[in-house]
Amino acid sequence: MAAASAADLKTDLAPARQEITTLREGRDKLKDAVRRQLGQRLDQIGTGELVARIGEFSRQNAEPTAERDALTRGKAEWEERSPKRKRTGTRCARTCAE
Repeated sequence: MAAASAADLKTDLAPARQEITTLREGRDKLKDAVRRQLGQRLDQIGTGELVARIGEFSRQNAEPTAERDALTRGKAEWEERSPKRKRTGTRCARTCAE
């Protein structure tokens, strides 16, 4: 009876294996279609537009950097004009000079 059970299992597994094969083929077709569409979109965008978009992103990135640098300079100037401070690690603590 064990042989009959093994044969039954093989019979039951055959449709499942076929379905898995069909699903994998479908997945591969979809992946190829997405790759083709992405390639077409990149071709349509063109180099000029890509360069323009990169420039835009670079400008957007430069704004916060410039703001940070201005704040750093302003802080340094403020610290130079302020009463003496005692540095402790990365934080400043006001000393009592009075």
